[in-house]
Amino acid sequence: MKSRQLDPWRYSEAQEVHQAVTAFISQMDHDNPRQRQRRPIDEHRQRITAQVVLLDLFALYNTCPSAHLSVSLTKDTYSTAGRNRYMNPQITIRLLRRTIGFMRDKGWIEVKPGFYCRYLCSGKQTRIRARRPLLRHLAEHGVKLEHITNHPNAECITLKAPKNHRGHKMPIQYEDNATTIAHRQNLRELNRFTTGHQVALPINLDTRQAMIPSLPNENDEEDKLPIDFTKASMTRIFNNSDWQQGGRFYGPWWQRIPSQYRSLITINGHATTERDYSGMHLRLLYHQEGLPIPEHWDPYDIPALPGMRRELIKKATNMMLNGKDPKRMSFPEGTACPFTFMETVEAIQKHHRPIASHFLTGVGLFLQRKDSDIAEEVMLTLMDDDILALCIHDSFIVALPYEQRLLEVMSAAYSKATGHLPLIK
Repeated sequence: MKSRQLDPWRYSEAQEVHQAVTAFISQMDHDNPRQRQRRPIDEHRQRITAQVVLLDLFALYNTCPSAHLSVSLTKDTYSTAGRNRYMNPQITIRLLRRTIGFMRDKGWIEVKPGFYCRYLCSGKQTRIRARRPLLRHLAEHGVKLEHITNHPNAECITLKAPKNHRGHKMPIQYEDNATTIAHRQNLRELNRFTTGHQVALPINLDTRQAMIPSLPNENDEEDKLPIDFTKASMTRIFNNSDWQQGGRFYGPWWQRIPSQYRSLITINGHATTERDYSGMHLRLLYHQEGLPIPEHWDPYDIPALPGMRRELIKKATNMMLNGKDPKRMSFPEGTACPFTFMETVEAIQKHHRPIASHFLTGVGLFLQRKDSDIAEEVMLTLMDDDILALCIHDSFIVALPYEQRLLEVMSAAYSKATGHLPLIK
């Protein structure tokens, strides 16, 4: 059964959503009368809770009608909300249970109760899915997908621990410092700027729901689902409990669509263009070592691997930068390749002998910190020019009239960070 976790930061300022939530709470209060009037703070929290559940059910149904939301209904999840920067502190277990219970009793949602097996030390959270009465309620008030956004106060700087025994990298708490505060301020400004623009992909709903994500979203559950086109906010994710590892921007739908669809993206009705830093991580390593690079040098053109597709050489190189044990690396099953993976590793190491000591050390996450800082510089500079740049890690999409300005800013940002010129394609 496909499912993902409830997003506690769903938000909307649309009047249609406000009316739909108000009508929902009125109906809930009418069917379940209260003995005393709510305090203003509880009134506010009830609105937030109802809005989050309604909007997230609506968004998921339109992404994958058969999928469910996983919802924790245990006290511990919400009693620590004030100390958990990733949880919306306005959502309480009491109000969440009340909201879901009313939806269940009215037939608005399908509910699969959660369970826990002490013998196996495992279980599942409660899972819920929108039914037609809920969808009809939102439609009657004119609620649309484009009304849904992320709360402006949602935590957008995430620090993750190393992989656990299940292979998951879990978010961890941290103390703010001047750097994290600056990153958060910059990213919130970028996210607010993005919401002021219309980013669209003019394809039909069936094509959208059949679309398989092309890039991971740092979220195992969401990678199993079709792409959620209401997701337009970025989160910056750092890895291995280390602020010097990772730091890339994740989240927006344009990062996850198959690359052949990116050319169809429009910004404020304008056609777009995409430009990327070519061979960025290898170039960063050569520049870090103070080594010269020919102007149009292709790091994936390796004479010792004749007949091998460039994308396979690039894939192997990235694995060597990000991983440490070549015995645990391989090409995807069924890949047609004239060389074994180990032969490919040896050829790449020999071809890039000046930087070979960096391969198989896990240096990739440290390089991601550098490329993400450059990406931040590009987006902020263009924002100051009132130009929206959609970030796909080491590439950027802008409206076609701003292509030349994008090239100038990308070159300047890379030069500022390294003292060298990039190759941009």
